[in-house]
Amino acid sequence: MQEAEQNKDTEMGLETDMVTDTMGTKSPVEQIPDGKIERKIGNTTYVVNVFFNHDSGFTAEDKIKRLILAGQ
Repeated sequence: MQEAEQNKDTEMGLETDMVTDTMGTKSPVEQIPDGKIERKIGNTTYVVNVFFNHDSGFTAEDKIKRLILAGQ
């Protein structure tokens, strides 16, 4: 039953992560993806959910610049 629920959540675009609270108890937390990319190659459809850390001090532009400079 739990596997069926997990598959339903994944199909709806929800992801479940396990987080540990201050008492050491693990509990699931649902996250809604910031973006979703679907590509069909042959008979296979690939679905990629994209998540961003909204508390990060870096922007996407900062990270891309860092990648470009690292490749030089």
